[in-house]
Amino acid sequence: MKKLCIGAALAIATVTSATQTATASSHREAPLLLEDPAVDATDLYAFRNGTNLVIVANYIPFEAAAGGPNFHRLSDSAAYRINIDNNGDAVADIVYEFRFSTTVASGTTFLYNTGPIPTAGSLNVQQSYTVTRTVGSGAPTQVSPATANVAPAYVGRHSYTMPTVSPMTTSAAGDAAYDAYVNANNIVTLTGAAGGRVFVGPRDDPFFVDLGAVFDLLRVRPLNVGAGNVGNQGGGVDYVAGFNTHSIVLEVPITSVTNGGIMPSVEGAADSVVGVWTTAHRPRVRVLRSSTDVTHHGQLVQVSRLGIPLVNEVLVPLAFKDFYLGSQPAQDVANYGAALMNNEVTRLLNALYWTPLGVPADVAMVGGNLVTLISGGLIRGASPMGSLAPADILRINLQRAGDPFPAAGSPATLGALRADPAGFPNGRRLADDVSDIELRVLSGALANRGGAAPNASVGDGVNANDRPFSTTFPYLARPFEGFAPGTYGGVTPAVAAR
Repeated sequence: MKKLCIGAALAIATVTSATQTATASSHREAPLLLEDPAVDATDLYAFRNGTNLVIVANYIPFEAAAGGPNFHRLSDSAAYRINIDNNGDAVADIVYEFRFSTTVASGTTFLYNTGPIPTAGSLNVQQSYTVTRTVGSGAPTQVSPATANVAPAYVGRHSYTMPTVSPMTTSAAGDAAYDAYVNANNIVTLTGAAGGRVFVGPRDDPFFVDLGAVFDLLRVRPLNVGAGNVGNQGGGVDYVAGFNTHSIVLEVPITSVTNGGIMPSVEGAADSVVGVWTTAHRPRVRVLRSSTDVTHHGQLVQVSRLGIPLVNEVLVPLAFKDFYLGSQPAQDVANYGAALMNNEVTRLLNALYWTPLGVPADVAMVGGNLVTLISGGLIRGASPMGSLAPADILRINLQRAGDPFPAAGSPATLGALRADPAGFPNGRRLADDVSDIELRVLSGALANRGGAAPNASVGDGVNANDRPFSTTFPYLARPFEGFAPGTYGGVTPAVAAR
């Protein structure tokens, strides 16, 4: 369940402009995925870091750090794909596919690890993976080395105590030991001409939003409209705080994904924009003969998909959500155009807040300004580059350099609304405050009403992640530990150190 109003904004542009773009986030967005969280894509990020493109695909919503003894992991029977379109037709031109395999060293213990994990042989459950890269209609090529391991769960500080350090009672010591292990064992260099690097494993969920208010009839609590206290006053509750997620972090040279394989040098050139979306696939048939005899057969079926935030979760009606998971971006306008143009989020904002926020009652005016926000100069630049097929895809102009790690809560995290063309909706950086951007645009921040816009500071009151991001790979914050879990939805559990 993530990301609120920007999905609506982007969706409107999806069906009204041939030059749409977006960003991504969604937790528990369809009935099918309620029963299959291992393939539930929660967030998608794409941003430029120097001469590289960084793509972050997160799975498994609301992952509790102490969820053992069978800690969360990605599915061994699923195929996870990062799809890249580099010619604007909403069809994948490059696909990175991840497949996983889990081994258990000893079935005679209930423990995930039988001692401090830095000690050889103590990690009882290990998940490994392979990565293949497919270009166009060519055959998949494995680009991961022979051994690529998923980072283990941060079971707790005691599970990362080196033999010479005893007892391990502080979080700082545990954090340092966990980071050292992951950095030494779970950052993988990709092989082949394309190059790049990848990390897979648990991380702190980077999304931040007041979900409790959003889904309680869209009653965003900092607005306090009745009290005349309109704006992002703070006081929102980050209901994703304290939870982990499983992240696939892929960093590749820009020249390995652009059309023609060149570094874009001209704003608006046809080779400067790429689109990204994620999918997960399962075999068509699962045979369950007993609790220990499970096999999978048949071709892969797409069961999960994520591009623009909230399109499926909020804008697509319940009856079509599961169908949406298996459909393709190029079909979006035909399948969902009418529903997205007359979306429920915009109608609710109008009914609940329009008058007190001073927003024009003409929804079409807001819709027109949404198109302005996410098309034209914001993505393509000043020069024409041809049309981009409207679709649920996160698009980024890779010619546009900027700070990939803006300070949390700074004006830059509002992207285009604060004149930062390197931020959302031009891709999505980890710190971009997508929820506030969406709320402001959908409440008419771009409408020309003359004078100051009374909704210029509208937001959900949550302006930064619960943990700081890193400027070094894999960029997301370390996961919470099981021994001392995080603050779940504003409630801190009592933890005794010993």
